[in-house]
Amino acid sequence: MIPMDGYRLDRIADQNNILSNIGSKEAIISRQRLNSSPMKSLYKALVLAGLFSIVTAIAALVHGAPWMDTAWRDMLPGLGSFGCFGFLLGGIHAFDARSELSIKSSPTGRMLFGLIASLLLSVLWRWPGQGVALAALVGVLLGYFGMTWAEYVNF
Repeated sequence: MIPMDGYRLDRIADQNNILSNIGSKEAIISRQRLNSSPMKSLYKALVLAGLFSIVTAIAALVHGAPWMDTAWRDMLPGLGSFGCFGFLLGGIHAFDARSELSIKSSPTGRMLFGLIASLLLSVLWRWPGQGVALAALVGVLLGYFGMTWAEYVNF
């Protein structure tokens, strides 16, 4: 017989208790907590924001390309700008409770996506420091107010 200390016996008893309660309410709630981890919510929000970004850039291309007589290289910053705007909209829809696509209600998440979108936009257009600061402020404010203004955006 193998001698065991109290810690190991308690741990084995806890594992047996967990296994016997797999279908119980507590086990279901703990599995739901594991499935709704912050990283999973962030991943879902990034995917949603990326999809919004792609769709917005494609919509800008489809609506603007036939009437524009410019080279593709000249159109890329404009498409990137619409992509940044779509990223902001996707972040708002992911983190605002008033959205039908809401993953989690988080004003901080919306503000973070607004900040990221504005910083990407300022890098894309190579703005100076004051422009970057102003863009960051506007992006954070747009993210904070969320669906208050985003509900009126319709492509």
